Amino acid sequence: MAGKENDTERLAMAFQIAEMASPALSRLFRGVRFYKVLAPSEPPAPPYAMAVVGKQRCIMPGGFNRLLVETRREITSQNVIDMAKAFVILTAASFEPTQGDPLLYFPSVVFGFGKKMTGEYGGTGGASLDVRIGGRNENWDLGAKFGQFSAVIRINANGKEPAKYYDPGNALPPWK
Repeated sequence: MAGKENDTERLAMAFQIAEMASPALSRLFRGVRFYKVLAPSEPPAPPYAMAVVGKQRCIMPGGFNRLLVETRREITSQNVIDMAKAFVILTAASFEPTQGDPLLYFPSVVFGFGKKMTGEYGGTGGASLDVRIGGRNENWDLGAKFGQFSAVIRINANGKEPAKYYDPGNALPPWK
């Protein structure tokens, strides 16, 4: 997609796309570039966050497991909390309003308590996170199977909004 700074500037002007930076994402996914898209030239409908790994585009949140495969990463009991936070950050970037220029900023995401969930036979079952997004307290439950997230439930703590369900996508790694 955008290999050089000039390309990024050209894309930003033509399609309302801008590169986003997050220390947490940079630490987990070295060499991956993250973008916010407001007016794409093709579906899905904007806005959305996108990760670019080489020539592969991973549209969030449905491309999260593809991102794991492309970067040869798996969700383990050691990294499940950090991976869950990455999923929340990228999903919030896709759906939540931002303060200031919507292309340049992630929405305000503050993480509270996080706990690992044990899966069948002692495997990685996922994570549960308490999160504050744009002034709202939420709970995110992220189930994990076979090194990827399998289902995600987002519940607003005030109980007045229905739960939201996200599919992190299905992407089988070539080494399995």
